[in-house]
Amino acid sequence: MTSSDDQRMDAWLARTMAAEPPRLTPAFDRRLDERLHRRLGSGARWTLGLYAGASLAASLWVMRSAALDWSVITGAVLIPAALLAVVSRYYRSTIPP
Repeated sequence: MTSSDDQRMDAWLARTMAAEPPRLTPAFDRRLDERLHRRLGSGARWTLGLYAGASLAASLWVMRSAALDWSVITGAVLIPAALLAVVSRYYRSTIPP
């Protein structure tokens, strides 16, 4: 790249970084959430639940066969689960009814 190309790229990046980022409307989030809930029937929810249970069991088995202590395994499972619960609760509180 030449010096003028670098300058043009720098100017473009400066303009892009200074601009307001695009945002989706809260109505879009609500419509998307409604459509996802409609599409995920009880069979799909059961499948996701079974998949989550099987992957948790497989993860526990692999970590235990790697001779990890139960406290490490518990932390590796519960910390992400707690973070997921916090983020999910926050996300649901920000979406208007």
